[in-house]
Amino acid sequence: MTRFVVEQGAVNVGGKFAVDLTVGDGDIAQVYGRSGIGKSQLLRALANLRPLSSGRALLNGKTCHELGSVLWRSQVCYVAQKAPNMSGTPREFFHKIKSFRVREQHRLCAPSDDVVEAFCDQWYLNPACLDQPWAQLSGGESQRARLAIALSLRPPVLLLDECCSALDAAATAAVEASLNGQPECATIMVSHDVEQRARLGNIRVDLDALIAT
Repeated sequence: MTRFVVEQGAVNVGGKFAVDLTVGDGDIAQVYGRSGIGKSQLLRALANLRPLSSGRALLNGKTCHELGSVLWRSQVCYVAQKAPNMSGTPREFFHKIKSFRVREQHRLCAPSDDVVEAFCDQWYLNPACLDQPWAQLSGGESQRARLAIALSLRPPVLLLDECCSALDAAATAAVEASLNGQPECATIMVSHDVEQRARLGNIRVDLDALIAT
C-alpha cells in the first residue's frame, strides 16, 4: 500500500506557501493556484528534480535521501506538461527506462509494449506514433505517449503537470477514465481546467489559500 506524505513542502517561487498533503492508493489530489505561484516547481521538487525550499516528502515513511534519488525517481514519476528535447522515439525511451538497473534490482514492473499500445488505443492515439521521433509528434501526441509510458510502468506515485492541456475533449475524457482506474497509484496533478478539477480527484489543494501573509 502506497502512502505519500508532504510535510510543510514549499518552493519559494511565486509565493510563500507550505503544503501538508497525504495521498494513498487510488487518491487523486488536484493542486491549483494562480499562474506563477509555483505549482509546477512543487511537482518537480516532489520528484527530486529540484530542492524543496523547506519541508519534506516521504514515500512509505522514507525520504528521498533514505531511498536514494534513483529509486525515488523510479517510484515517484513526474510527467511534465511539455516534453524536453529528446532524441529517438517514445518506444526507444520506454525500452531505455525498462533497462535501468534499479528496476531489475528492486524487481519493479517490466511491462510489455502491448501495455503502452493499449493506453494509446484507449486515448485515440495511433500506436504507430510510438515509433516516430519525438520531434515529429504534436503536443497532444507527445503528452499521450509520455503518459502512456508512465502509467505502463505502474509507479506508486504519479506527478502530472497539465497532462491533458493539449488534448481534445474525447481524449481528455479517456485519459481521465484511465487515471480513475489506477487503484494502486497515488496521483498528484496540476490542472488549470476548473471543470476537470471538478470531475477528477478526491483531494484539493489551493495554493493561493496557503500563501503566508
